[in-house]
Formats: sequence, C-alpha cells, structure tokens
Amino acid sequence: MIKYPEVQRRVQEQIDEVVPRDALPSYHHKPNLPLVEAMIHEALRVSSMAALGVERSPNRDIEVGGYLIPKGSFVFAAAICCHHDPQYWEHPDQFRLEHFLDEQGNFASHKEGFLPFGTGRRSCLGESLARMELFLFSSALFQNFTFSAPEGCEVNLKENSRLPTIRMPIDQNIVITPRMNES
Repeated sequence: MIKYPEVQRRVQEQIDEVVPRDALPSYHHKPNLPLVEAMIHEALRVSSMAALGVERSPNRDIEVGGYLIPKGSFVFAAAICCHHDPQYWEHPDQFRLEHFLDEQGNFASHKEGFLPFGTGRRSCLGESLARMELFLFSSALFQNFTFSAPEGCEVNLKENSRLPTIRMPIDQNIVITPRMNES
C-alpha cells in the first residue's frame, strides 16, 4: 500500500464508512468491506509469495494436456505464471483492486488463475485461517494506521533473490502514522 497510496486511501475510506471508529473490524464486517478483500487478494496475486508452489510427484505415469509426465517427476503449480498471465488478468502487471471486484463493486471471490494457497486436494491446510487472519489484521491496521515511504525514498517491490522458490520482499524503511493524527 506504500507503493499505491490511492488504493490505501480508498480502502481506509471504506473501513471508515463501515466500522465504527471506537471498534475494531470484525468478521461480520467482511461482506461490507469488498475493497479490503480485493486489496488482500490483489496483494497475494502480485506478490506470488510461493511462486512455484509445493513440488508434487506422480506415483504413476500420467498424461496431462497431451504431455507425458513420468512417475517420479517433479511437478510444480507455478502460481507466479498464472498470477501474471493476461489470459486471466486484464492488466496482469498492474496492482488493480478491480481484478477482484465485479461491475457493482462487490468482491468477486473465486478467480481462475488465482493460486496463492496452491491447488488441488493438497492445497494449503491453513488457507481458511490465513484468509480470516489476513482480513482481520489488514482491516485493523488500515483502520488505525497509514503506511508510507520515508520522504525522498522510493518503494522497491523487488524480491529477495536469495530464496529461489519463496519470494520475500527486500528490507526497506516504512513510516507508520497513526490515523488519529491525520487531518
């Protein structure tokens, strides 16, 4: 959100409209906060943290899409490729909440080509807990704080290249301002 302050502002405005200032956002606010949900999903898409997912290996020779995959081969669901494929995303290289909003501005939850928690029967067991925590923590943080770069510093979204299969952000400074002090 530091890189996209206009998105941060839109999300904060919606939180302010829906959640009383003296209360923290809760799960029952979720249906009325589609921008928070879209922001979380778009951040998961753009970051593709588990870029190649978890390796799998077939226990027998199989054919997929006309290709033979021999028993014992390593197979990866390359989420990063799907997350940046124009077949699935109108503007794959842009951070756009609209990727997860319908024409009426409602959150559009299931999107083909969106695999932040893996795919198939062995997708992440903690997905439902992670989604709930992402919503609660993100909405509470954006309700109470504004995030920005230090004056004169540019936000760098490149990842730490020391980790080949997990995309982690590089270290950088962030200014966190309580929103009560905003004018």
